[in-house]
Amino acid sequence: MNTTQGLTSNQIKRLELIRNSIINIQDSPEFAKMDYYPDLTLGDSVQAIEELIIECERDKPVKTIKWTVSRRFTLINFLTKGMLTSFFVCGFFACGALFSNGLNEINRTRFSVADMVDWESLGEVATGVSMAALAVSAGCALTAVAINQKEK
Repeated sequence: MNTTQGLTSNQIKRLELIRNSIINIQDSPEFAKMDYYPDLTLGDSVQAIEELIIECERDKPVKTIKWTVSRRFTLINFLTKGMLTSFFVCGFFACGALFSNGLNEINRTRFSVADMVDWESLGEVATGVSMAALAVSAGCALTAVAINQKEK
């Protein structure tokens, strides 16, 4: 079947309404009581309409995504905010790592209590989070630069 011309969306909606109407009639108790046996049944009509609808849906053009200038700027803004946020997190956890390492040194030289906080482990965790946040910040910055270079 060649449906390159296709049906309009209004025509397809009308076909769906007709299909539903035929199904309602076919499923009605009144129709079941009838002594009616044609060569083509209402079920055949429903099947033909469904096949036509499927064929029309298949021939619809695929919509492509086009980035407009406003969307590009939105993406740049998103990347910029992500970069600044992750850079802030990086700084915050870097300060936490310095603080933890400092307290670890104080505990090692001044106090020798066995159940003290493990500042060394906390410092390592803070250092790891700081490094991860710095990597995210650099990734956002590099992506924003690449997008700007691609646009020129």
